[in-house]
Amino acid sequence: MQVVDGQGEFLIPGLWDMHAHIQGSEAGWLPLYVADGVTGIRDMGADLDRILATREATASGRVLGPRIVAAGPILDNPPRAWPLRMRVKTAEDARAAVRLLKDRGVDLIKVYNFTPRDAFFAIAEEARRFNLPFAGHVPLKVTIEEAVDAGISSIEHLSEGGRVWKACSGGAEYRRELCRPFFETLSRRGVWQTPTLFAMGEGYGGTLGKPTSAGTSSARQRHRQPHVVTAS
Repeated sequence: MQVVDGQGEFLIPGLWDMHAHIQGSEAGWLPLYVADGVTGIRDMGADLDRILATREATASGRVLGPRIVAAGPILDNPPRAWPLRMRVKTAEDARAAVRLLKDRGVDLIKVYNFTPRDAFFAIAEEARRFNLPFAGHVPLKVTIEEAVDAGISSIEHLSEGGRVWKACSGGAEYRRELCRPFFETLSRRGVWQTPTLFAMGEGYGGTLGKPTSAGTSSARQRHRQPHVVTAS
């Protein structure tokens, strides 16, 4: 057992990055996570074989990096070949995809903006059957309330453009007094929010600041490999 003299220093729990896409940057980012005190990440979309191999490599200690909770490919039906997707068009596609990902050992299922409505509810039902959490964007054809009732475990980015708070505010301006009851419902139901403030701000030129060259480069690198697969 190694003993570290901590006199005059301080100790904090390991931090988590709850919304990461590390594909294409593993060699550079994984050690930096640890150096910055991040001992766990939730990877929210990646090539399945690649992220499972990376998860195993860090878990075994062969590669220095944080613990990885992996979603694998995003279950979606985008209008064109977007990266890191497994295309699902129907409820049957969705059930098959959840079963495939469960058998491969993912930690959760991710849905996205263009996940079809029928497919979304099939994913929710199948994931519940396997006791597998599902999370992500609330699909455009599904309301926030429907997603919560279906059992979504976390909503990413406050669901693209602030749909979470716009739904309860009744418009584009956030109104705390109107949203409080809904947020209390989310708390009771255990539905977490992952606001990804960097991605919504500096990383993608949102309202929190202008994009930096480093942020823009990282954002592009995360999504640089167009790859859509189908469940079979």
